[in-house]
Amino acid sequence: MAENSSSKSIFVAYAYNIYDKRDYRSVFAQLEKAYGVKFIFADEKITNMHILQKIISYIKASDFSLFDIAGWNPNVTLELGVALAMSENWYICFNPEKTDLADVPSDIKGIDRIQYKSFADLAEKLAVLLEQRYPRVAARVSLDDYLENLKKEIVELI
Repeated sequence: MAENSSSKSIFVAYAYNIYDKRDYRSVFAQLEKAYGVKFIFADEKITNMHILQKIISYIKASDFSLFDIAGWNPNVTLELGVALAMSENWYICFNPEKTDLADVPSDIKGIDRIQYKSFADLAEKLAVLLEQRYPRVAARVSLDDYLENLKKEIVELI
């Protein structure tokens, strides 16, 4: 079901030491424009809260969360566990080239996930998820406007 564009917020947790921040987040910036969503990262706002309290508030306030477990970062893993315990909407994603699959617990291995090998791959797969969550519906046009536009197209073709 499509949500009001003002409420389309998605919390993203990832290991900051694996990718350059600008490169990784550029994927999300492109998707924000295309889908009218807002991706939230824990380091974007300074608060007076403990970091885990801040992240919990972002998870609760978001439509859903993304946990990129590439590299199997302990902080991201903890945050995923918090989302699981709270029964919030969440998805996992990871780059198998940056993740030792032997380290991933078996109960996580079986979860459907967004698996990517490049930022372009990540963007494509996130677009599928966003389309699933926020389907873009073409604007409705009145019959008179439709016929008027059709008339203009016919004239241009002739």
